Amino acid sequence: MTTYIQTYPTRFSNDISRDIMILDKIIKPKWQHRNPEVRKQAVEDLTDLTLISDIARKDESPLVRLTAVRKLKDLTLLNEIAQTDTDKEVKEFVSQRFKDFLSGRKEGIDLPTRLQWVTQLNDSNLLEQLARTGKEAELRLAALNKVTRESLCGDLAIEDPDNQVRTTAAEKITQKSTLERVFKALRNKDKKISQLMRERLDVLIEASERPAKIKAEAERICSRLELLLKAKAWEQPNDTEFKRLQVDWTTIATEAEPTYINRYQQAEQLFTKNFQSYQQTQAELREREAAFIPLREVKQTLYDQLVALLTSLEADPATTDVTQTLDSLQMQWDAITSLPQAEEEQWQNRFKQALTTAQKYQQTAQTFHSVTQALERILRRAENLLKNQQDTQKAQHTKELESAWEAVTQPENKPELLKTLNIRFNDTVKALKTSMEEQNEHREQAVKTLKQILKDIETALETGELHTAMPLEQQAKDLAQQHPGLLNRNKNLEARLHGISAKIRELHSWERWGDNVEREQLCAEMEELAINPDDDPEVTARLIREAQAKWKSLGTHGYPQALWERFNKACNTAYKPCQEHFEVQAKEREKNYQQKQTLCDQLETFAAQIDWHNPDWKQIYNTIRDIDKAWRQLGPTNRKARKIISTRYEKMMGNIEKYLDEERKDNQKQREQLIEKVKATQTYDDVEKAINEVKGLQAEWHVSVPGSRGRERQLWKAFRSACDIVFERRKEKQDAFKKELQTHYDAKVAVCEKIEALTQLDGEAFKDAVGQLKKLQKEWHDVGEVPKKQKDTLDDRYKKVCKQLEQKYQAHLVLEKRAQLQLLRQKAALCIQLERAEIIDIDSQIADAQNQWAALATLENMQLEQSITIRFATANDMVKTGEQVYNPAVLQAQSVLCLRLEILAGVPSPPEAAEARMAYQVARLSQVMSGEAQARTDKFAEVQEIERAWHLSGATAGDDALKLEQRFYHALESFYAS
Repeated sequence: MTTYIQTYPTRFSNDISRDIMILDKIIKPKWQHRNPEVRKQAVEDLTDLTLISDIARKDESPLVRLTAVRKLKDLTLLNEIAQTDTDKEVKEFVSQRFKDFLSGRKEGIDLPTRLQWVTQLNDSNLLEQLARTGKEAELRLAALNKVTRESLCGDLAIEDPDNQVRTTAAEKITQKSTLERVFKALRNKDKKISQLMRERLDVLIEASERPAKIKAEAERICSRLELLLKAKAWEQPNDTEFKRLQVDWTTIATEAEPTYINRYQQAEQLFTKNFQSYQQTQAELREREAAFIPLREVKQTLYDQLVALLTSLEADPATTDVTQTLDSLQMQWDAITSLPQAEEEQWQNRFKQALTTAQKYQQTAQTFHSVTQALERILRRAENLLKNQQDTQKAQHTKELESAWEAVTQPENKPELLKTLNIRFNDTVKALKTSMEEQNEHREQAVKTLKQILKDIETALETGELHTAMPLEQQAKDLAQQHPGLLNRNKNLEARLHGISAKIRELHSWERWGDNVEREQLCAEMEELAINPDDDPEVTARLIREAQAKWKSLGTHGYPQALWERFNKACNTAYKPCQEHFEVQAKEREKNYQQKQTLCDQLETFAAQIDWHNPDWKQIYNTIRDIDKAWRQLGPTNRKARKIISTRYEKMMGNIEKYLDEERKDNQKQREQLIEKVKATQTYDDVEKAINEVKGLQAEWHVSVPGSRGRERQLWKAFRSACDIVFERRKEKQDAFKKELQTHYDAKVAVCEKIEALTQLDGEAFKDAVGQLKKLQKEWHDVGEVPKKQKDTLDDRYKKVCKQLEQKYQAHLVLEKRAQLQLLRQKAALCIQLERAEIIDIDSQIADAQNQWAALATLENMQLEQSITIRFATANDMVKTGEQVYNPAVLQAQSVLCLRLEILAGVPSPPEAAEARMAYQVARLSQVMSGEAQARTDKFAEVQEIERAWHLSGATAGDDALKLEQRFYHALESFYAS
């Protein structure tokens, strides 16, 4: 650490130095002043880091300590102060400064030092922050190696710009939710990491779902095979699904439960047996059917010929002569031997329907032929009318053709030929109408033009402009010749033209006489101008020139000499005041010349003083602009001097402008390069880096010598637009992230709504609810993050509705199981009815029981169905043989079942069973404690197991059995009532 020692100038004398040393002992330095504000100001001026460090640790004022901390860069010292300082504001500031230096956001500490610090850190929050915001990839990687929170690793695997950091973060992820999130985010961006996530997900999913998958697959195969049996699938054209199920079973056979193995083997054997029987039956049927094949082929051939004829009629409606072909097909069909009745009826119906259709087509074709001929005749007339340009009654003839066309009756579904004829006719009529409209437009335009020409002639004649009127008269006559009949249809125009022509001939004879009259008028005007000149000499001079030009236009012959002398004298007299005015203007031009000389001198002097190696472009540009502005404000000079002074000025200005133009181009080029640099930042993945660079480039933008306004506006607009795109990217990124969060939120809301809809289902529709719930739960977990403000509420809603559906589903299962147990109870009651029946009318008793049994549905659990069916069959045998044998062990087993049910239902047992109940409970407790049996927590499942065992237990009789039944059903009702 560098220590700074204050030294004093050597010019002080020894006495003054001694006095200062004494004064220093009396007066304390400002950083020890009792006023914190004074100490704060003094600390800001200090450079001794040792002293600053001491003040940062020990000064009693938080404000002073905070000022001192702002000048520290030592990580050890900053960390110490952050741990020990008692002021909250100082503590927070020091902590943030420590983090800024450590992460590299503030410069001043080299990377190896910061990496060493990271290896010593144990603060998980700080390590996570460094892993996210560290400036260098090496620093983020070092922090990441000490991070354990997988959600952060997932964020870094998705967001970090460095490939090694992303890969390292991805390798630390093991949790399923994080693996799914990273895979979803990178599956289209980073194939390597997404592949790693996919592999780990597959391993997790496979490990967790394998047993359930095996069980589900076994259930699917067995259920599907049993369904194939019920549907008699062996009767289908092939046994592909059965073979596929066999192949599927081989993949899980070694892992399936014994129950599923037995189910599969029984179903497979039964299906194979039925399939073989079916194949044998089908072979016999095929032999019988072989005899009918030739007859079917003949019928099919005739039917195909008839269909082909129908197709040709559809393609060519003009075909008319098919009667003989139809009769031939009918005779051949009638000659064929009949097939079995049902099949023969089908063949007859098909052939008859096709034959009837063909006959209708024939009738339609005949009508079509006559319609087509009539339409073609009308179309030819219309086309001829279009070619005839001289027909003056086209409109009437066109209407007649349209009426004739409408009079022809055409079918609603027009064949292609009729559609073509209609299109041609419509196009021809349209062309006729267009032609007539164009002729009318040309005629109207000609009338309009002629009216305007006649009006212009009349106006010219009224103003005496005979020379103007004569060419217009010729134009009117030419226009009338170009449009024959134009004047005949507009008699008033014809009369006007004749009148105009007569007037022009009359005026032409007066023209020569009128020229001298006009010269007299010019003389009078000049004499008046000499007496009363215009206030503006320029106007007077212009009037004199105009009069002279007009005199000249009247010709050089045919007027008296005295008239010319009079006119010339009047012009000279009127021009004298103008001569004086022009002399004043000459003096003004001379003055302008002298001022321009001065400007040229200034320009040359300024140009000589310019240091072109180190020019002040702004001063040069402004000076040149001011001189040029003054030059342009000066009036004209004499013609002789104008070229000389302008050449001198333009030469000097051109020399300077060359330098300005070079600088202007260089400056524009530099600014164009700045624009390109800004555009290059638009491709940065790191938006913040791009924005910082753009701000630096904005600081470099300056104009030394401006170009044209348009060019300057173009450059500035391009620069500003390029900058705006970079700044807009940050906004777009933020908006895109918000939009993505909102999309995720909407998706999760939709999942909740779907689950809520499932809770409203009942009956059969509710059976698939759990399967749909699992899909929706997977869909929920596949969706990414949602807005933080809405996350907790949405999660609570999701958990609540899932719980509701689970509860409803469990209740649904309980009801289903209760319904099955009730059915089992009904079947058991029939068994008991036979087991305890009095042998009176055997056949009647058995028939009645069997009828009741047949009316009952089959249990879904086939094992239960088989067991209760065996008991029912045994009861039937007891009635048939008359041997009603009861096994005492059955009654004993029912007694234990009854005790278990009473314990679960909380129902007291009768006094005579109290000892047995206690013995059972003690024995059960002993088994659980010794590990021989597991404690049962699902009371419903245990009660249902007891109920099934009771109904399948076997035959009993006597009072003890009846009492036991009463106890059992009382306990059962009590359990479900609670």
